[in-house]
Amino acid sequence: MKRAVALLLFLACLITLSVTAFAEADKGDLTALLNENYNPSLYTSDSYQAYQSAVTYAFSIYENEYATQEEVNAAVSDLKEKKDRLVPVLNREMLLSYVTTLELYLYAPDIVLSEEMETILTAARNEFLELYNKPDLTQDLLSAADVKYTNLMEQTEAIPGINRFSSKDAPEGIVIPDKVFSSAQGLGKVTAIRLVLIGIGAGLILVGLVVSVIYLKPKKSRE
Repeated sequence: MKRAVALLLFLACLITLSVTAFAEADKGDLTALLNENYNPSLYTSDSYQAYQSAVTYAFSIYENEYATQEEVNAAVSDLKEKKDRLVPVLNREMLLSYVTTLELYLYAPDIVLSEEMETILTAARNEFLELYNKPDLTQDLLSAADVKYTNLMEQTEAIPGINRFSSKDAPEGIVIPDKVFSSAQGLGKVTAIRLVLIGIGAGLILVGLVVSVIYLKPKKSRE
């Protein structure tokens, strides 16, 4: 009887550990894709809307702590496919919006810029104006300007008196996430409970092994 109980305890602990250890899907690839940002002004409306729909679905899978690995893989595949199908457009007007924003930073009376930062923003403003008037403007040049503008906006966030860029300031259709994704952010209450269960399961398995060794150890025969 004792041997049977020990075996049942060992099997129950092993099943508990297996279920809790492997229940959570790997969302590393999904996290990396969701961290990518694409300016809707650079792409056709239809292709960007399709991509945005994929982002919305992928985000729902990211937040679902019970999502299976198959669901995560499907979301990753769909997001990659929609990203590859983004159709770029040559939008000169976007450069003018960059110039307008930079001029607000340069000439706002309540913003104090360092000499170095003022030089950087002025040079970028002039560069964007030159690109706007460039007759042979290409999509590659426009994309490079977009990357440069994004980096400049990140630098200006640290300047006293400048409000952070928010969704209210964003062009229509652009998505500004409320939080930055990281591989560690998927650890919610449910995940914490799972980790506790894994620890308990491991402890019970150890106890089961000890009990099994004690009660299943063959008795020495008397001569």
